[in-house]
Order: sequence, then C-alpha cells, then structure tokens
Amino acid sequence: NNNNSGLEKLFLAGEPNFFSIRINGTAFDNNGNFWVANAWVAKRLKKMTPNGIWSSFDLSNIMTSNALGLNDLVVDKSNSIWIGTRRNGALVFNENGNQKMALTTEVNSGLLPDPNVRTLAVDSNNRIWIGTLKGLVVFSNATGVFNGVNNAEPIIILDQGIPKKLLGDQTVNTIAIDGADNKWFGTDTGGILGTNPSGSSTLYNFNKDNSPLPSNRILKIQVDNASGKVFIATDKGIVAFKSKVSPFGEVLKSAYAYPNPSTKLNDLITIDGRNGDHLPKGTNVKILDAAGYLVYETNVIEGQELRGGKVIWNKTNLAGKKVASGIYIVLLTTKDKAEVTTTKIAIIN
Repeated sequence: NNNNSGLEKLFLAGEPNFFSIRINGTAFDNNGNFWVANAWVAKRLKKMTPNGIWSSFDLSNIMTSNALGLNDLVVDKSNSIWIGTRRNGALVFNENGNQKMALTTEVNSGLLPDPNVRTLAVDSNNRIWIGTLKGLVVFSNATGVFNGVNNAEPIIILDQGIPKKLLGDQTVNTIAIDGADNKWFGTDTGGILGTNPSGSSTLYNFNKDNSPLPSNRILKIQVDNASGKVFIATDKGIVAFKSKVSPFGEVLKSAYAYPNPSTKLNDLITIDGRNGDHLPKGTNVKILDAAGYLVYETNVIEGQELRGGKVIWNKTNLAGKKVASGIYIVLLTTKDKAEVTTTKIAIIN
C-alpha cells in the first residue's frame, strides 16, 4: 500500500477520508524490476527493484488528457514499458535515456483505431498486439518505437475471398499468448477467438452458444503454460479450457510418446519431452520403422506446429496411409544438431 511502498493513493478535494489506490497493470522486466501502473496520481509509473527500492516516473508530458485512467501494462523484450490508457492511446517508456512517447490515432504517430487501449500483449517476436475500443492492431517495430514513424496495422484475413480486418471493429478487452505463440482474443460482445501465431488462421471460436462460456463478454484471459489451460473470466463467471499447447523447451533432453502402446482406439500419438522439458523450437522429429526406413518427419516450428513444444502424429506414413503394427523409433535432433535423443513407440492395430 502507500505506507510500505512507492504506491500513491488518490486524493479527492473535500474528501479527506477517501482512500483508493488504483492499480491497472503490473509486469516484471528482463532485469527483475517490478513495474506498476498507478492511475490518478502525479507520477503514474512506479518501479520496484529486486532489492526493494521504489522509484516513480512522470508521464504527464505525453498525455493529452488526465481525465481518464490507465488500462494495462506490459514490458517488451527491449525493456520498454507499454501502458494502455482510456483516452491517450498507448504510452511507451524506456528508463534508458528516459525515453517516452505516446502512440495515438494520428498517422505516423501510432495510427490506432481508437485512443481507448483496453489491452496489450507482447509475443515471442517482440510484436505488440493492441486491443482497443474499436478493433485490433499490431505494432511490429517495438525495438525501434522511439526512432521514427510508428504506425500500427490491422491483421488482414480473407473471409470467403474478401479481405477483412481480424475482429473488425469489435472491442477487444483482453489478449493472451500461449506457449506456442498462438493468440487468444477476448471481446466485449463476441466471445473468444483463438488464432495461430500470425493471426492469419482461426484455431478456436468460442461463444456462449457453442461452449460452456456463461457470457460473450470476456474480461480477462490468462494461459497457464505448464498445464496448457486457458482461464477465461467473463462478467458472469470463470471457466477454463484445456488446450493441447505446451511452451517450447530450451534444451532437448529425454523424450517419450503417449499413449504407448497405441491401439486402434487411439488416433493420435503425442511426442514430448519428459519431466516438463518440452521440445525446443526447430527440433527435427523422424519416425523410423524397425528396418530403419523413414515413416514420418516433421519439425517443431512456430506457425507450423501449433501445439508448441510437442508433436502430434496421426500414425500415418509419408504417403498418408496408416502404418502397420510394430515398433517404431523416434529420432529427435535439435536445429543445430548438437543434441539428439530417441524413444520408441509400439503400435498394435
């Protein structure tokens, strides 16, 4: 609170007993610093270092209106702080050189569809996904945000051959990114849309009519990468969806396959790392029969393997036909060929 930290409370003229600390977003940077969006005070950005030292930063000179508060806070891979606001677009701050700027609806200064930025998310390629009151845009040049022209762009998809903006002009309240860099968008009236990493392909489309969602108004989405669960908060309750996505691993250790043995009752076999160590991005996976002939091959690649750090095999060979009963060898090799591991699969048809 305001007594044991650098957080500030809101003061109201004529209301000496009024007490409110408005926190709209928090995140850690790459150095372990804890950043806080503290709305309705003079210095709205707070930082706590790993050893507990607090400091405050004034962003008022890049805000055109102090009438409304803040919405969300994320930290990109360059340690720049991005804050969504209710009337001032997106504020960007980097402590290195005290750099700061506002991304607005103006051309070459953000080109946001609306100044009410409801949510922000950073993906593995350091792209900033921005959900506003009137649609979704992506800012691809986060690293160079302080160095020139800045225009966010919508994701263009084909709807029956006609180019359209992904999510159109819908209000996007929340964006989450899972371990495979897939995107999850929660809207104010249209439920949830889940897409591949680029947003070009729809993976999931949930609403109250086709799923257990109690409401189409999505307030927050959070992904637990350890379990693959997607937690969804609506205005009428919380539900969870068990996705099949795992985060990419850092190193290739021992692997296993399941179900194993696989019978005719199982259409799919999952190949994953043991003990929570999922397969690294770029891992090559070859499946050989007992005679050493190649049966199947794939790579753990973003955008192609949408399940993240694991591989799903449908028990077909390179010709697309179901394989025969037998023992199959799985050979896994990292992209740089420095790490190799194997496992076996028994198939009983």
